[in-house]
Amino acid sequence: MSSLVCGLDVHKNSVYATVMNYGGEVVEKRKLTNDEVVNFLSRYPIDKVAMESSTSVVPVYRALRGRGYTILVSHPKKTRLIGVTHQDRPG
Repeated sequence: MSSLVCGLDVHKNSVYATVMNYGGEVVEKRKLTNDEVVNFLSRYPIDKVAMESSTSVVPVYRALRGRGYTILVSHPKKTRLIGVTHQDRPG
């Protein structure tokens, strides 16, 4: 599969983007302004974009949806539980 996925940590004035392949290998990590996200992602064959829900994600979400990206938005408390559960899992 040649598609990639991207996780976005969206803040009021900046976004931390991590592009990964489906094997979990990081292709690129970068801090961007919110206005740079669409252009940054357009360089890659992104299959899905994931971000944690907050008031800051709305403009980024709308910009990406307008470009046809599939976006997954998670609840902050549930995202933390997934991360803790994954870290505690053996092997």
